[in-house]
Amino acid sequence: MKLKKATPYFVIVFLLLVGFSIGYFTSYAPKKSIPLLPSSIKIEPLSFTKLPAWGEDNLLEMWPAFIQSCQKKNITSISNLVPAEKWQDICQIAENFDANSNANIKTFFETHFVPYKIQDGNNSGLFTGYYEPLVKGSRIKTSQFKAPLYKRPADLVMIEDLGLFKESLKGIRIAGKVEAGNLQPYYSHAEITQGALLGYEGWWLEDNIDAFFIQIQGSAALKLENNEIIRLCYHGTNGHPYTSIGKVLIERKELTKEAITMQTVRHWMKTHGEARAQNLMHQNASFVFFKEIVSQAPLGAQGVGLTAGRSLAVDPVFISFGTPLWLDVTHPVNPNNQLQRLVIAQDKGGAIKGPIRGDLFWGTGDIAGEIAGQMKSTGTYYLLLPK
Repeated sequence: MKLKKATPYFVIVFLLLVGFSIGYFTSYAPKKSIPLLPSSIKIEPLSFTKLPAWGEDNLLEMWPAFIQSCQKKNITSISNLVPAEKWQDICQIAENFDANSNANIKTFFETHFVPYKIQDGNNSGLFTGYYEPLVKGSRIKTSQFKAPLYKRPADLVMIEDLGLFKESLKGIRIAGKVEAGNLQPYYSHAEITQGALLGYEGWWLEDNIDAFFIQIQGSAALKLENNEIIRLCYHGTNGHPYTSIGKVLIERKELTKEAITMQTVRHWMKTHGEARAQNLMHQNASFVFFKEIVSQAPLGAQGVGLTAGRSLAVDPVFISFGTPLWLDVTHPVNPNNQLQRLVIAQDKGGAIKGPIRGDLFWGTGDIAGEIAGQMKSTGTYYLLLPK
């Protein structure tokens, strides 16, 4: 199949600019600091002694993740409260720091950072988990492998942040295709699985349910028939809003809110027939495309390899990638205990929206999936910002 040529960049820009008011151009003036936080959200400085269980974490596990983010040199700050230059200074100190013990790392953060509590009225939020599935797969369609994962189509136009064009649209992204000179919505999940993108199948799995959940996770490790393991990572979305099929099952009274986990949803789909499972999947119009990468770990939105138990997906409208966060949430496996540790904001997700919202990466394979699938914790995090 001959692929369409990608839409020229100048056409995309032209189409977007036409859609915005001319008043934008007359009123816009670059500023050194653009506040992102609504007036209802405040941050309050604290001492480290106020952080619950501070000093009990194994910071040696976290340190490599922090250094990886530093090496990207793209940390700014929540609401630009800390200039990028200050982060660069801190990261330079960190890269030359003797981080050979928990005590040393604890001293580093206490010396150079201040904890902040976010206050948005609720003071707590939802924290879920995700992981990298490890499944059998193939680069060609066979009688065994017939459920496709798709490469990014050539005609897909994605704008990751409309704030580049108008400040009030910051954090909003769109995707579509150009038809007759106009940007139109892209194919939905149902349209794609019914054949709208024939020729863009890149890899094949045994099961459509596996393919669906890999889209939700945003990455996968595929074990090929020759035992080679390849990694796939997120490479775009069709731009349709994400809908939780768990919520759909609750609304249909198929499962209760208390019973919803990734495992119970999968079990429902496996035991209610292919047609009903497909119908349920189509309720989520969002669709994710992939690319193959050479990496020792799945890549997050910051462009760094994710670290199990230490990488957190956040809403980048509120939290900058690379920001250290002290997590304090209910434990996904032992809800009578708290999960309290230092994590790094390194990823984002379609369902991760709001100032206190997170998705914790648990690693690769079935064990990580068991924990991630059960995680629907309540709690909060504290920002650690340079002094």
